[in-house]
Amino acid sequence: MEKAEAIKELLENHIATKRDLREMESRIILKVGAMIAASIAVTATLVKIL
Repeated sequence: MEKAEAIKELLENHIATKRDLREMESRIILKVGAMIAASIAVTATLVKIL
């Protein structure tokens, strides 16, 4: 019975659910979008200055 409990605990603690993966994906997309926007702004500023 201990083995079943250990497996259950592993499944609960270490496997990402589809919902977790979707949340992580949306956070990554937001961060990448922000980085792209910032790089475009920096590039436009440098083009204006130079």
